[in-house]
Amino acid sequence: MKYKRVKLTNTLCGIPIYFITITSPEKYNNNIPKKYVIISCRVHAAETSASFILEGFIKKLISDDNESITLRRQYVFIIIPMLNPDGVIIGNSRCSAGGYDLNRCWNFPKKILNPSIYYLKLYMSKITNKKK
Repeated sequence: MKYKRVKLTNTLCGIPIYFITITSPEKYNNNIPKKYVIISCRVHAAETSASFILEGFIKKLISDDNESITLRRQYVFIIIPMLNPDGVIIGNSRCSAGGYDLNRCWNFPKKILNPSIYYLKLYMSKITNKKK
């Protein structure tokens, strides 16, 4: 398996937010658990260049060249292509449908008002605790 897509949550407007996991099934370095690399994009809706950069990054990461194979063997990449699809659809440059700048909600995200940040932090906590 090179990649799989998993639903993280829905936005305030009901749009699903997915994350992509890219890795390889092989164990690395004497069965030591792989480290996680988490990449998120479009927390601010107007950051359109991030989508193009991420597309190139994903294409490279799933390719069959030696660098990509090595990276997939060493790491688990968790990629959230768009944290703020509501803002993109509504046309807000920085805010979600709830009027929040999601980049300013990381310390205390609210489950109802900032679901993308809330559930991403919950997932990050889950994978961090699993590794201990």
